[in-house]
Amino acid sequence: MISMNGAEAGGAFLYFIAITPYVVLLIFLGIGLSTAGGPEGIAELFQADWEALKDARVWIDASSQIFFSLSVCFGGIVAFSSYNPIKQNLLRDATIVASVNSGTSLFASCVIFSLLGNRAWTAFENCKSTTIDNSLNFFDEAEDFYGDKTYDEIYDFVLNKCESENCDPVDVFQRQSKCDFSKILQEDTPSGTGLIFIAVAEAVVDLPGSFILSMIFFFMVILLGLGSMVGTFEGVITPVYDGLQASSKWRKIPKQALVLVMSCFAFAIGLIFATNAGNYWLDIFNDYSASINLLIIGVLQFVVVAWIYGAEKWLSEIDWMIYGEDGEQPGLVVRICRLFLKTCWTVLSPGLILFVLIFFMVDIFQNPPAYKVWDKTTGDWKLENATNPDSDYLKQEYSAAGSAVIAILHILCLIWIPVMLIKALFKDGKFSFKNWRTEEAIIYRGEQKIAKRMFRNS
Repeated sequence: MISMNGAEAGGAFLYFIAITPYVVLLIFLGIGLSTAGGPEGIAELFQADWEALKDARVWIDASSQIFFSLSVCFGGIVAFSSYNPIKQNLLRDATIVASVNSGTSLFASCVIFSLLGNRAWTAFENCKSTTIDNSLNFFDEAEDFYGDKTYDEIYDFVLNKCESENCDPVDVFQRQSKCDFSKILQEDTPSGTGLIFIAVAEAVVDLPGSFILSMIFFFMVILLGLGSMVGTFEGVITPVYDGLQASSKWRKIPKQALVLVMSCFAFAIGLIFATNAGNYWLDIFNDYSASINLLIIGVLQFVVVAWIYGAEKWLSEIDWMIYGEDGEQPGLVVRICRLFLKTCWTVLSPGLILFVLIFFMVDIFQNPPAYKVWDKTTGDWKLENATNPDSDYLKQEYSAAGSAVIAILHILCLIWIPVMLIKALFKDGKFSFKNWRTEEAIIYRGEQKIAKRMFRNS
Protein backbone atom coordinates (compact mmCIF):
# COMPACT_ATOMS: atom_id res chain seq x y z
CA MET A 1 0.00 0.00 0.00
CA ILE A 2 2.87 2.38 0.76
CA SER A 3 4.48 1.69 -2.63
CA MET A 4 1.14 2.08 -4.41
CA ASN A 5 0.15 5.39 -2.84
CA GLY A 6 3.55 6.88 -2.04
CA ALA A 7 5.48 7.43 1.19
CA GLU A 8 3.27 10.34 2.24
CA ALA A 9 0.23 8.04 2.26
CA GLY A 10 1.98 5.87 4.85
CA GLY A 11 1.91 8.71 7.34
CA ALA A 12 1.96 7.57 10.95
CA PHE A 13 2.52 3.94 9.92
CA LEU A 14 5.97 4.79 8.54
CA TYR A 15 6.85 6.51 11.81
CA PHE A 16 5.63 3.42 13.64
CA ILE A 17 7.85 1.17 11.49
CA ALA A 18 10.85 3.43 12.07
CA ILE A 19 10.52 4.07 15.83
CA THR A 20 9.17 0.78 17.22
CA PRO A 21 12.37 -1.25 16.55
CA TYR A 22 14.38 1.20 18.67
CA VAL A 23 11.99 0.74 21.59
CA VAL A 24 12.13 -3.05 21.28
CA LEU A 25 15.93 -3.05 20.97
CA LEU A 26 16.21 -0.87 24.08
CA ILE A 27 14.04 -3.33 26.03
CA PHE A 28 16.13 -6.31 24.94
CA LEU A 29 19.38 -4.47 25.67
CA GLY A 30 18.24 -3.98 29.26
CA ILE A 31 17.26 -7.65 29.49
CA GLY A 32 20.54 -8.79 27.94
CA LEU A 33 22.69 -6.68 30.27
CA SER A 34 20.81 -7.99 33.32
CA THR A 35 21.45 -11.66 32.48
CA ALA A 36 24.59 -13.72 33.03
CA GLY A 37 26.95 -13.44 30.07
CA GLY A 38 25.27 -10.35 28.58
CA PRO A 39 28.02 -7.83 29.45
CA GLU A 40 30.67 -10.41 28.51
CA GLY A 41 28.99 -10.85 25.13
CA ILE A 42 29.15 -7.12 24.41
CA ALA A 43 32.78 -7.04 25.56
CA GLU A 44 33.51 -9.84 23.10
CA LEU A 45 31.92 -7.78 20.32
CA PHE A 46 34.62 -5.11 20.69
CA GLN A 47 37.52 -7.58 20.81
CA ALA A 48 39.38 -7.08 17.52
CA ASP A 49 40.52 -10.11 15.54
CA TRP A 50 43.17 -8.70 13.22
CA GLU A 51 43.74 -12.06 11.55
CA ALA A 52 40.23 -11.84 10.12
CA LEU A 53 41.37 -8.93 7.91
CA LYS A 54 43.29 -11.46 5.82
CA ASP A 55 39.99 -13.08 4.82
CA ALA A 56 38.57 -11.60 1.62
CA ARG A 57 35.10 -12.75 2.62
CA VAL A 58 35.20 -10.45 5.65
CA TRP A 59 35.89 -7.44 3.46
CA ILE A 60 33.19 -8.27 0.93
CA ASP A 61 30.62 -8.98 3.66
CA ALA A 62 31.41 -5.70 5.40
CA SER A 63 31.15 -3.79 2.13
CA SER A 64 27.87 -5.47 1.20
CA GLN A 65 26.45 -4.78 4.66
CA ILE A 66 27.16 -1.06 4.58
CA PHE A 67 25.88 -0.84 1.00
CA PHE A 68 22.71 -2.67 2.00
CA SER A 69 22.06 -0.81 5.26
CA LEU A 70 22.48 2.57 3.56
CA SER A 71 20.64 1.34 0.43
CA VAL A 72 23.60 2.57 -1.63
CA CYS A 73 23.62 1.35 -5.26
CA PHE A 74 20.25 -0.36 -4.72
CA GLY A 75 18.37 2.64 -6.07
CA GLY A 76 16.30 3.30 -2.94
CA ILE A 77 18.19 6.44 -1.85
CA VAL A 78 18.12 7.86 -5.38
CA ALA A 79 14.39 7.06 -5.72
CA PHE A 80 13.42 8.73 -2.45
CA SER A 81 15.70 11.72 -3.02
CA SER A 82 14.07 12.30 -6.40
CA TYR A 83 10.99 13.50 -4.49
CA ASN A 84 12.97 16.19 -2.66
CA PRO A 85 12.52 19.82 -3.62
CA ILE A 86 15.30 21.39 -5.69
CA LYS A 87 16.42 23.50 -2.77
CA GLN A 88 17.37 20.88 -0.20
CA ASN A 89 20.19 20.74 2.35
CA LEU A 90 21.39 17.34 1.24
CA LEU A 91 24.69 17.64 3.11
CA ARG A 92 22.72 17.78 6.35
CA ASP A 93 20.44 14.94 5.26
CA ALA A 94 23.35 12.72 4.18
CA THR A 95 25.17 13.32 7.46
CA ILE A 96 22.08 12.47 9.50
CA VAL A 97 21.28 9.33 7.49
CA ALA A 98 24.86 8.00 7.63
CA SER A 99 25.23 8.76 11.36
CA VAL A 100 21.88 7.27 12.35
CA ASN A 101 22.54 4.21 10.19
CA SER A 102 25.95 3.50 11.71
CA GLY A 103 24.70 4.25 15.22
CA THR A 104 21.73 1.93 14.76
CA SER A 105 23.95 -0.88 13.47
CA LEU A 106 26.26 -0.55 16.48
CA PHE A 107 23.33 -0.36 18.89
CA ALA A 108 21.66 -3.43 17.37
CA SER A 109 24.96 -5.31 17.50
CA CYS A 110 25.22 -4.65 21.24
CA VAL A 111 21.68 -5.96 21.74
CA ILE A 112 22.31 -9.13 19.72
CA PHE A 113 25.64 -9.87 21.41
CA SER A 114 24.16 -9.35 24.86
CA LEU A 115 21.55 -12.02 24.06
CA LEU A 116 24.12 -14.29 22.42
CA GLY A 117 26.40 -13.75 25.42
CA ASN A 118 23.72 -15.12 27.71
CA ARG A 119 23.22 -18.09 25.41
CA ALA A 120 26.99 -18.74 25.23
CA TRP A 121 27.33 -18.34 29.00
CA THR A 122 24.70 -21.04 29.57
CA ALA A 123 26.52 -23.37 27.17
CA PHE A 124 29.83 -22.46 28.85
CA GLU A 125 28.53 -23.37 32.31
CA ASN A 126 27.06 -26.62 31.00
CA CYS A 127 30.38 -27.44 29.35
CA LYS A 128 32.30 -26.87 32.58
CA SER A 129 29.85 -28.93 34.62
CA THR A 130 29.93 -31.81 32.10
CA THR A 131 33.71 -31.93 31.81
CA ILE A 132 34.17 -31.83 35.61
CA ASP A 133 31.68 -34.68 36.02
CA ASN A 134 33.48 -36.65 33.31
CA SER A 135 36.81 -36.22 35.10
CA LEU A 136 35.32 -37.34 38.43
CA ASN A 137 33.88 -40.44 36.76
CA PHE A 138 37.15 -41.21 35.00
CA PHE A 139 39.19 -41.11 38.22
CA ASP A 140 36.32 -42.59 40.26
CA GLU A 141 36.38 -39.73 42.77
CA ALA A 142 33.68 -38.35 45.06
CA GLU A 143 31.51 -35.46 43.95
CA ASP A 144 33.16 -33.03 46.37
CA PHE A 145 36.72 -34.12 45.49
CA TYR A 146 37.70 -30.80 43.91
CA GLY A 147 36.28 -28.72 46.74
CA ASP A 148 36.27 -24.97 46.00
CA LYS A 149 38.65 -25.13 43.06
CA THR A 150 37.77 -23.09 39.98
CA TYR A 151 37.37 -24.66 36.57
CA ASP A 152 40.81 -23.46 35.45
CA GLU A 153 42.41 -24.94 38.55
CA ILE A 154 40.62 -28.25 38.00
CA TYR A 155 41.67 -28.33 34.37
CA ASP A 156 45.34 -27.71 35.25
CA PHE A 157 45.12 -30.33 38.02
CA VAL A 158 43.84 -32.94 35.56
CA LEU A 159 46.55 -32.08 33.04
CA ASN A 160 49.26 -32.54 35.66
CA LYS A 161 47.70 -35.78 36.88
CA CYS A 162 47.45 -37.14 33.35
CA GLU A 163 51.09 -36.28 32.78
CA SER A 164 52.12 -38.22 35.85
CA GLU A 165 49.75 -41.16 35.29
CA ASN A 166 50.20 -41.24 31.49
CA CYS A 167 46.53 -40.71 30.58
CA ASP A 168 44.96 -38.65 27.79
CA PRO A 169 43.05 -35.49 28.92
CA VAL A 170 40.67 -36.01 25.98
CA ASP A 171 39.62 -39.33 27.50
CA VAL A 172 39.25 -37.71 30.90
CA PHE A 173 37.14 -34.73 29.85
CA GLN A 174 35.63 -36.41 26.75
CA ARG A 175 36.31 -33.16 24.95
CA GLN A 176 38.97 -32.10 22.48
CA SER A 177 39.69 -28.71 24.08
CA LYS A 178 39.12 -26.64 27.19
CA CYS A 179 35.74 -24.95 27.65
CA ASP A 180 36.11 -21.38 26.42
CA PHE A 181 33.40 -18.70 26.52
CA SER A 182 34.81 -16.72 23.60
CA LYS A 183 35.15 -19.80 21.43
CA ILE A 184 31.60 -20.92 22.19
CA LEU A 185 30.25 -17.46 21.39
CA GLN A 186 32.13 -17.23 18.10
CA GLU A 187 31.88 -20.77 16.78
CA ASP A 188 28.51 -21.95 18.08
CA THR A 189 26.65 -18.92 16.74
CA PRO A 190 25.33 -19.41 13.19
CA SER A 191 25.39 -16.65 10.60
CA GLY A 192 22.77 -15.43 8.16
CA THR A 193 19.20 -16.48 8.84
CA GLY A 194 20.38 -18.84 11.55
CA LEU A 195 21.53 -15.90 13.67
CA ILE A 196 18.02 -14.50 14.10
CA PHE A 197 15.84 -17.58 13.71
CA ILE A 198 18.01 -20.04 15.65
CA ALA A 199 20.63 -18.42 17.89
CA VAL A 200 18.66 -15.36 19.05
CA ALA A 201 15.46 -17.42 19.23
CA GLU A 202 17.18 -19.90 21.57
CA ALA A 203 18.51 -17.03 23.68
CA VAL A 204 15.05 -15.46 24.01
CA VAL A 205 13.43 -18.80 24.90
CA ASP A 206 15.56 -19.07 28.04
CA LEU A 207 14.51 -15.62 29.32
CA PRO A 208 11.63 -15.01 31.76
CA GLY A 209 8.38 -14.34 29.91
CA SER A 210 9.86 -15.88 26.77
CA PHE A 211 6.50 -16.20 25.00
CA ILE A 212 5.78 -12.46 25.11
CA LEU A 213 9.41 -11.54 24.42
CA SER A 214 9.50 -13.85 21.41
CA MET A 215 6.38 -12.24 19.96
CA ILE A 216 7.79 -8.75 20.51
CA PHE A 217 11.18 -9.64 19.04
CA PHE A 218 9.87 -11.25 15.86
CA PHE A 219 7.30 -8.50 15.45
CA MET A 220 10.27 -6.14 15.39
CA VAL A 221 11.97 -8.35 12.78
CA ILE A 222 8.84 -8.13 10.61
CA LEU A 223 8.82 -4.34 10.90
CA LEU A 224 12.50 -4.16 9.95
CA GLY A 225 11.79 -6.40 6.97
CA LEU A 226 8.92 -4.16 5.88
CA GLY A 227 11.08 -1.06 6.15
CA SER A 228 13.89 -2.61 4.10
CA MET A 229 11.43 -3.99 1.56
CA VAL A 230 9.74 -0.63 1.02
CA GLY A 231 13.07 1.12 0.45
CA THR A 232 14.46 -1.52 -1.91
CA PHE A 233 11.17 -1.91 -3.79
CA GLU A 234 10.90 1.84 -4.29
CA GLY A 235 14.28 1.75 -6.04
CA VAL A 236 12.69 -0.47 -8.69
CA ILE A 237 9.18 1.01 -8.91
CA THR A 238 10.17 4.68 -9.21
CA PRO A 239 12.45 4.44 -12.30
CA VAL A 240 10.13 1.98 -14.04
CA TYR A 241 7.09 4.17 -13.40
CA ASP A 242 8.95 7.31 -14.51
CA GLY A 243 9.99 5.48 -17.68
CA LEU A 244 6.38 4.53 -18.38
CA GLN A 245 5.26 8.12 -17.86
CA ALA A 246 7.75 9.27 -20.49
CA SER A 247 6.14 6.93 -23.03
CA SER A 248 2.95 7.98 -24.79
CA LYS A 249 1.98 4.31 -25.16
CA TRP A 250 2.37 3.19 -21.54
CA ARG A 251 1.82 6.34 -19.56
CA LYS A 252 -1.82 5.48 -18.82
CA ILE A 253 -0.79 2.48 -16.70
CA PRO A 254 -1.57 3.41 -13.07
CA LYS A 255 1.14 3.06 -10.46
CA GLN A 256 -1.05 0.71 -8.43
CA ALA A 257 -1.17 -1.78 -11.33
CA LEU A 258 2.59 -1.59 -11.77
CA VAL A 259 3.16 -2.24 -8.06
CA LEU A 260 0.77 -5.20 -8.18
CA VAL A 261 2.57 -6.78 -11.17
CA MET A 262 6.02 -6.23 -9.64
CA SER A 263 4.85 -7.60 -6.28
CA CYS A 264 3.51 -10.77 -7.90
CA PHE A 265 6.76 -11.16 -9.85
CA ALA A 266 8.86 -10.75 -6.68
CA PHE A 267 6.57 -13.16 -4.81
CA ALA A 268 6.97 -15.78 -7.55
CA ILE A 269 10.77 -15.53 -7.32
CA GLY A 270 10.58 -15.72 -3.53
CA LEU A 271 8.78 -19.09 -3.71
CA ILE A 272 12.09 -20.84 -4.44
CA PHE A 273 13.23 -19.88 -0.92
CA ALA A 274 10.30 -21.87 0.50
CA THR A 275 11.32 -25.13 -1.17
CA ASN A 276 13.34 -27.90 0.48
CA ALA A 277 16.47 -26.36 -1.05
CA GLY A 278 15.40 -22.88 -0.03
CA ASN A 279 18.36 -22.30 2.26
CA TYR A 280 20.80 -23.13 -0.55
CA TRP A 281 19.00 -20.68 -2.85
CA LEU A 282 19.08 -18.07 -0.11
CA ASP A 283 22.84 -18.50 0.28
CA ILE A 284 23.36 -18.03 -3.46
CA PHE A 285 21.24 -14.87 -3.60
CA ASN A 286 22.63 -13.52 -0.35
CA ASP A 287 26.29 -14.15 -1.18
CA TYR A 288 26.44 -13.53 -4.92
CA SER A 289 23.50 -11.44 -6.15
CA ALA A 290 24.71 -8.24 -4.51
CA SER A 291 28.28 -8.38 -3.21
CA ILE A 292 30.45 -8.02 -6.33
CA ASN A 293 27.67 -6.27 -8.22
CA LEU A 294 27.38 -3.53 -5.61
CA LEU A 295 31.13 -2.93 -5.66
CA ILE A 296 31.20 -2.65 -9.44
CA ILE A 297 28.18 -0.33 -9.51
CA GLY A 298 29.71 1.76 -6.73
CA VAL A 299 33.01 2.20 -8.57
CA LEU A 300 31.22 3.14 -11.79
CA GLN A 301 29.12 5.72 -9.95
CA PHE A 302 32.30 7.34 -8.64
CA VAL A 303 33.77 7.28 -12.14
CA VAL A 304 30.71 8.90 -13.71
CA VAL A 305 30.01 11.49 -11.01
CA ALA A 306 33.47 12.37 -9.67
CA TRP A 307 35.66 11.86 -12.73
CA ILE A 308 33.54 12.27 -15.87
CA TYR A 309 31.05 14.87 -14.67
CA GLY A 310 33.55 16.23 -12.16
CA ALA A 311 33.66 16.35 -8.38
CA GLU A 312 34.10 20.13 -8.41
CA LYS A 313 31.02 20.57 -10.58
CA TRP A 314 29.08 18.24 -8.31
CA LEU A 315 30.11 20.19 -5.23
CA SER A 316 29.16 23.39 -6.99
CA GLU A 317 25.69 22.00 -7.63
CA ILE A 318 25.38 21.12 -3.93
CA ASP A 319 26.42 24.69 -3.15
CA TRP A 320 23.66 26.00 -5.40
CA MET A 321 21.02 23.67 -3.90
CA ILE A 322 21.83 24.66 -0.33
CA TYR A 323 22.71 28.35 -0.55
CA GLY A 324 21.51 29.54 -3.96
CA GLU A 325 23.34 32.11 -6.01
CA ASP A 326 23.12 34.92 -3.47
CA GLY A 327 22.31 33.04 -0.27
CA GLU A 328 24.21 32.36 2.90
CA GLN A 329 27.94 31.81 2.45
CA PRO A 330 29.47 28.48 3.54
CA GLY A 331 31.61 28.62 6.67
CA LEU A 332 34.97 27.00 7.38
CA VAL A 333 33.46 23.74 8.65
CA VAL A 334 31.44 23.29 5.46
CA ARG A 335 34.49 24.03 3.32
CA ILE A 336 36.51 21.41 5.16
CA CYS A 337 33.62 18.97 4.77
CA ARG A 338 33.52 19.58 1.02
CA LEU A 339 37.25 19.08 0.70
CA PHE A 340 36.84 15.78 2.55
CA LEU A 341 33.95 14.75 0.28
CA LYS A 342 35.93 15.59 -2.84
CA THR A 343 38.88 13.51 -1.62
CA CYS A 344 36.55 10.58 -0.83
CA TRP A 345 34.72 10.75 -4.15
CA THR A 346 37.84 10.97 -6.31
CA VAL A 347 40.44 8.89 -4.46
CA LEU A 348 39.62 7.21 -1.13
CA SER A 349 36.25 5.54 -1.78
CA PRO A 350 36.87 4.26 -5.33
CA GLY A 351 40.37 3.16 -4.31
CA LEU A 352 39.09 1.22 -1.30
CA ILE A 353 36.30 -0.41 -3.30
CA LEU A 354 38.75 -1.42 -6.04
CA PHE A 355 41.05 -2.90 -3.39
CA VAL A 356 38.20 -4.98 -1.92
CA LEU A 357 37.01 -6.02 -5.39
CA ILE A 358 40.47 -7.14 -6.54
CA PHE A 359 41.15 -8.87 -3.20
CA PHE A 360 37.87 -10.75 -3.49
CA MET A 361 38.40 -11.72 -7.13
CA VAL A 362 41.82 -13.15 -6.32
CA ASP A 363 40.29 -15.11 -3.45
CA ILE A 364 37.50 -16.41 -5.71
CA PHE A 365 40.04 -17.82 -8.19
CA GLN A 366 41.99 -19.45 -5.36
CA ASN A 367 38.92 -20.66 -3.47
CA PRO A 368 35.93 -21.27 -5.79
CA PRO A 369 32.43 -20.59 -4.39
CA ALA A 370 31.31 -23.32 -1.99
CA TYR A 371 28.38 -24.08 0.27
CA LYS A 372 27.74 -25.86 3.55
CA VAL A 373 26.22 -29.34 3.29
CA TRP A 374 23.16 -30.25 5.37
CA ASP A 375 23.05 -33.62 7.12
CA LYS A 376 19.50 -34.97 7.33
CA THR A 377 20.41 -37.65 9.85
CA THR A 378 21.79 -35.23 12.46
CA GLY A 379 19.63 -32.25 11.57
CA ASP A 380 22.71 -30.02 11.35
CA TRP A 381 25.45 -28.97 8.93
CA LYS A 382 28.03 -31.65 8.16
CA LEU A 383 31.48 -31.31 9.72
CA GLU A 384 34.83 -31.84 8.00
CA ASN A 385 35.66 -34.37 10.71
CA ALA A 386 32.51 -36.10 11.95
CA THR A 387 34.31 -37.45 15.01
CA ASN A 388 35.52 -34.01 16.10
CA PRO A 389 32.68 -31.64 17.08
CA ASP A 390 35.14 -28.71 17.11
CA SER A 391 36.03 -29.10 13.42
CA ASP A 392 34.85 -26.65 10.76
CA TYR A 393 31.74 -27.15 8.64
CA LEU A 394 32.20 -29.20 5.50
CA LYS A 395 32.05 -27.01 2.37
CA GLN A 396 31.49 -28.31 -1.11
CA GLU A 397 32.08 -26.49 -4.39
CA TYR A 398 29.05 -25.58 -6.46
CA SER A 399 28.24 -27.79 -9.41
CA ALA A 400 28.18 -26.46 -12.96
CA ALA A 401 24.47 -25.64 -12.55
CA GLY A 402 25.08 -23.73 -9.33
CA SER A 403 27.96 -21.79 -10.86
CA ALA A 404 25.76 -20.99 -13.86
CA VAL A 405 23.06 -19.57 -11.55
CA ILE A 406 25.66 -17.38 -9.84
CA ALA A 407 26.90 -16.14 -13.23
CA ILE A 408 23.34 -15.39 -14.39
CA LEU A 409 22.67 -13.37 -11.23
CA HIS A 410 25.74 -11.24 -11.91
CA ILE A 411 24.81 -10.77 -15.56
CA LEU A 412 21.21 -9.79 -14.78
CA CYS A 413 22.42 -7.13 -12.34
CA LEU A 414 25.21 -5.65 -14.47
CA ILE A 415 23.98 -6.06 -18.07
CA TRP A 416 21.91 -2.89 -17.81
CA ILE A 417 25.01 -0.71 -17.46
CA PRO A 418 26.40 -1.38 -20.97
CA VAL A 419 22.87 -1.54 -22.39
CA MET A 420 21.92 1.92 -21.13
CA LEU A 421 25.36 3.28 -22.12
CA ILE A 422 24.89 2.07 -25.69
CA LYS A 423 21.36 3.50 -25.68
CA ALA A 424 22.69 6.88 -24.54
CA LEU A 425 25.43 6.93 -27.21
CA PHE A 426 23.15 5.80 -30.05
CA LYS A 427 20.89 8.69 -31.12
CA ASP A 428 19.33 9.83 -34.37
CA GLY A 429 20.52 6.65 -36.07
CA LYS A 430 24.17 7.35 -35.26
CA PHE A 431 26.55 5.95 -32.67
CA SER A 432 28.91 8.55 -31.29
CA PHE A 433 30.67 9.19 -27.99
CA LYS A 434 29.64 12.84 -28.34
CA ASN A 435 26.01 11.85 -27.80
CA TRP A 436 26.54 11.41 -24.05
CA ARG A 437 26.41 15.18 -23.67
CA THR A 438 22.99 16.75 -24.19
CA GLU A 439 21.70 20.11 -23.10
CA GLU A 440 18.77 18.41 -21.36
CA ALA A 441 21.12 16.43 -19.14
CA ILE A 442 23.37 19.34 -18.16
CA ILE A 443 22.44 20.63 -14.72
CA TYR A 444 25.65 22.53 -14.01
CA ARG A 445 24.77 26.18 -13.53
CA GLY A 446 28.21 27.52 -12.67
CA GLU A 447 28.93 30.65 -14.63
CA GLN A 448 31.54 31.70 -12.08
CA LYS A 449 34.73 29.76 -11.53
CA ILE A 450 34.17 26.60 -9.55
CA ALA A 451 36.90 27.31 -7.02
CA LYS A 452 35.42 30.74 -6.36
CA ARG A 453 31.98 29.26 -5.69
CA MET A 454 33.39 26.51 -3.49
CA PHE A 455 35.75 28.59 -1.38
CA ARG A 456 34.34 32.08 -1.63
CA ASN A 457 35.03 34.27 1.38
CA SER A 458 32.27 35.22 3.73
